[in-house]
Amino acid sequence: MAYEEKKIDPQNLEDKTLTCRDCGARFLFTVAEQKRYLEKGLKKEPGRCPDCRKKHREAINATMLKIQCRICGKTGLIPQIPEGTVDTLCEDCFLKVKEAYLSKRNEITWQSLPDQEDKKEN
Repeated sequence: MAYEEKKIDPQNLEDKTLTCRDCGARFLFTVAEQKRYLEKGLKKEPGRCPDCRKKHREAINATMLKIQCRICGKTGLIPQIPEGTVDTLCEDCFLKVKEAYLSKRNEITWQSLPDQEDKKEN
């Protein structure tokens, strides 16, 4: 059975009491917050209370590492430590490189890839 998306009428919103999935506390999801969620295109209600949302965001930001993009030189944040001497890219450059790779992906054939034996010898 396919999931049917409920149409939400911004004129008929009411404050809702929700339960936080992290701490179990009940919190109010106000009409103003619901309207902001709709404006941002968010379809789900928040699963965390405001305090746990803040703690969650802080935990994510604490694990982010500052890098300098090797292409444009901008500083950015990445979610994990790169292994070895991997070039790090800002989000904009990463998306450009990814798009370029995906557009040429169909040109790559198994014959154009180096043999696995060649890799083992090096």
